[in-house]
Amino acid sequence: MNLNIKESFYKNNILILSPIKINMKLFLTITGCWTAFVILILTLSHFTSSYSTISNGIIEIKIPNNQGGSSVFSEGILSIGWVYSQIFITFGSVFYGLYALILIYKIISKEVASAQISLWLTQPISRNQLVITKYISIFAMLSITYLFQLVMLLSFSLFTYDYKDYFVNILLGGLQNYVYIFFIYTLFFLIANIFLEKVLVVNVICIVILSLMLLSSTLEMMLMVSQSGDNTMIKISKFMGPQIFLTDVFPYAKNLEPHEIIVKEQILPNGGSIIEKLILDKIDKVNILKYILCNLAMIVISNLSLFITMNIFKRKSFNI
Repeated sequence: MNLNIKESFYKNNILILSPIKINMKLFLTITGCWTAFVILILTLSHFTSSYSTISNGIIEIKIPNNQGGSSVFSEGILSIGWVYSQIFITFGSVFYGLYALILIYKIISKEVASAQISLWLTQPISRNQLVITKYISIFAMLSITYLFQLVMLLSFSLFTYDYKDYFVNILLGGLQNYVYIFFIYTLFFLIANIFLEKVLVVNVICIVILSLMLLSSTLEMMLMVSQSGDNTMIKISKFMGPQIFLTDVFPYAKNLEPHEIIVKEQILPNGGSIIEKLILDKIDKVNILKYILCNLAMIVISNLSLFITMNIFKRKSFNI
């Protein structure tokens, strides 16, 4: 009994690690390039302004002038919250969708096209075992790439001026994004197995989904930047793709006055002073109930999709 368990465990490890080893160069290249890009953007958020923040806002400098009044200068902040919403959600989810699509092609579709999958199935391996181990192989590579990204995001957030107030928002967003990637990847895995011998159809369907995601996020960003106040259009944009399951972890309270923090005050010889302060948008509490329900929905749909995938894979003949 113990021997069979050990043998099964060893066989599963081989099945999981084999695709990773074969695609190691691709995996390291994509992970290295994406991590470097994320570090670059996060570094810019720290060094493009005097202070780094999680919340959106500006730096305001008030300097006395010769007329007895004062001149006010302002400087924008590339906030970590903005980096999260645009780089992680808008472009990041599209990047991981394309990344998953490439790995699915290399590990599933290409093996079917070359009849390599038939050789695997002549071995003493069940079909469920084969499809699950391939699923885990791809997800492991996606997870490792995302882990580097998440660690960078959390690390840079610790050096922001308002991390004590909004670090939890970043953490919740990072975890939600991981579930979202798991959700998108599992849907693509299902589509790839439905059209297992039709790579072009798989690519078209998945790219249409990714395009909707990108269009929705871009439209939402444009509406926010334009400050049109058209909440109806923003709500409609969220229903244009899978991001319907995402909860806003940065619900900015537009009806509240910004939070002003004096960060530096220099007294001048004439009695005046140069005041430097942060004016940050306030963030409401995250809707935790919605957050939990949306994440649970993505996990349930993902597991259901994987179950359907296994049943579809069982019925494929592969000319054996």
